[in-house]
Amino acid sequence: MKKTIKIFSIVLILILGLSIFTSCSGPFVIPSDRPIEDNNDDSNNGTNNNIDDKNYQIEDEDAQNYTATDIANMLAKAIKGAIEIEVSFSSLTVSGTSSGSGFLIGKMSDDDPVFVTNYHVIQSALEKNTTYEILIKLADKADYYSKPAEIIGYDADMDIAVLTLDKEISDIDERILEWGNSKAVYRGQEVYAIGNALGYQTSITQGIVGIAEEIFFYDDNDTKDIENDDIYKHVIRHDASINSGNSGGMLINNNGEVIGINSYGYLSNITEIIGDDQSRTDYYTNAENMSLAIPSNLARAVYEYVMINYDSTQVIDASVAREDFNDVLRVIDVSLDENEESNILKVTQPISNLGLLKGDIILEVNGISIDDMFFDNTQIISPSVILELGYYYNKSAANQSQLIIKVLRNQTEREILTGYYLATDNLPVWYDELGYEAA
Repeated sequence: MKKTIKIFSIVLILILGLSIFTSCSGPFVIPSDRPIEDNNDDSNNGTNNNIDDKNYQIEDEDAQNYTATDIANMLAKAIKGAIEIEVSFSSLTVSGTSSGSGFLIGKMSDDDPVFVTNYHVIQSALEKNTTYEILIKLADKADYYSKPAEIIGYDADMDIAVLTLDKEISDIDERILEWGNSKAVYRGQEVYAIGNALGYQTSITQGIVGIAEEIFFYDDNDTKDIENDDIYKHVIRHDASINSGNSGGMLINNNGEVIGINSYGYLSNITEIIGDDQSRTDYYTNAENMSLAIPSNLARAVYEYVMINYDSTQVIDASVAREDFNDVLRVIDVSLDENEESNILKVTQPISNLGLLKGDIILEVNGISIDDMFFDNTQIISPSVILELGYYYNKSAANQSQLIIKVLRNQTEREILTGYYLATDNLPVWYDELGYEAA
C-alpha cells in the first residue's frame, strides 16, 4: 500500500512540474505601451531605428527624480574644500580641547595645503607656556590627518588665522576654493554657511544677507568707560544658522565663492528689570538668526600678507600691517548727502597718519569713487576699503604707487598724498574688480 502511495506522489509531482514548465515557456510579450528596441538597420530606407536609451524609461508618476540641482552640485564641490579642526592644548593652569571649521584656499611653494580659519579657533595654541596640537580633517573624509597643522600667520583683532599642513593632498587643485568679492555682497543675497557645527561633522545651512556692510564693536575687557579697549570689526550680517564649531567656516554665494568667514552670532545687550524694586541687570545673549561673518576681502588681505611675508622662521602677526589704518573704523561717519541721493563717508575725528582732518568728506580712494566701491549706492557703505588696503601699503615701500585719498574739505576738492606706498607687486585682485556685477 505504501509503495502505491509513493508512486502516486511521484507521478503527481511530475505532472505539476510539466505544467509549470509549459506555462513559463511561452513567448515573452512586451506591453503595447512600451517601445520595442530594434537593433537592425532598415535596408529599405537606410535609416537607423535604434531607440535612444534615455527614451526607454518606464514612466511612473510616483518615481523620484534623482538628478542633483546646480546648487547641490556647487555645494558638493565646495564641501570638498571644507575642513574640521580639533585643537588640544595644555598649560600649567588649564588644558582642554575645542573644535572649529576652516577651508582650503591655497598651497605653499612645495604644494602643502594652506587653510584659513578664525583666530579664536586656534587662540589657545598661541598662549604662552602652552603645548598644543591642531588636527585637521577634510570634510568628506573619515579621519583626521595624523600630522598636526602649523600656524603660519594671524590677525587677532580681525579674527583671521592661516594654517598649513605638511601633507600631500593628491587632488588638492580640485579642492581649493575661490575667493569672492565681498564688495559685491548685497541685501537679500542667498548665502550658504558650511562648517563643523557643535563638532558634529560638517553641515550646511542656508540664509540671506541682512546687512552687507556693518561696523560691529564690543568692549574687550567689559570696561565701558575706556574707549581704547573697544574692538571694532567690519562684518557681514546674515541669517544662515551658525553654532559653536562653525567658527572659521566659509560663507559662500551661489557660485561657490567664499564671500565671508563665519565668526560668531550677534550678541545683544539686554537690560532686565528684577523684582518689585525695579532693580536692573545687564547681560549679553545670542540673538537668533543674526550671524556675523568677516568679509572675504578683509580675510584675503590678511591671508595674502601672511603668504607674502612668511619665511618658515616665525609666525606672522599681520596686524602690524594695518596699525596706522585702524582709526578709520571708529572715526568715519556714514550718512546721506544733503540731497539724500547717495551715502557719504565723513571724517569725525582727525586721522593724522592718513592726513585726514575732521569734517573731510571722502570722495575717492586711488581714483575710484566711493559710490563705485559697492554693488549699488542704496546700501550703507563703510570705510572698510581703506582698512583692507592697509595690508598692501606701507611707508617704506620703494615705488611710486602712492595711496591717494580725494576729499571735499571746506567745499574744495583736495587730493591727500598719504605717504603710504604699495608694498606688493600689484594691487589686490578684489580691488581691480570694483565696479563689477553682483554674483
